[in-house]
Amino acid sequence: MEGGDVKVWKKKEDLERLFTEAGVTKEKEVVVHCRTGREASHVYFTLKYVLGYPRVRLYRGSWVEWSADKTAPVKTGTEP
Repeated sequence: MEGGDVKVWKKKEDLERLFTEAGVTKEKEVVVHCRTGREASHVYFTLKYVLGYPRVRLYRGSWVEWSADKTAPVKTGTEP
C-alpha cells in the first residue's frame, strides 16, 4: 500500500511486477497463508480480484491451524 495517511492499493502494474519477480505467476496454483489467515486474505483478494489469477486459494486456518495438527509436517531452520 502507498499514500501517506490514506492507504491505497499499489498500482496494478507494480503489483504484477512484484508478484512476477517473486515467482508468483498466473500459470501456477497459488495457496496463500500467514499466521492466522488475516493478512493472507489481502493477498488472496489482490491476486484473485485485482490481478485476475485464476487458481488462487486462501488457507484460512493458516499457521495456527497447521501447527495445531501434530501429524502435519513442519520443517524448522534457516532454510525454508
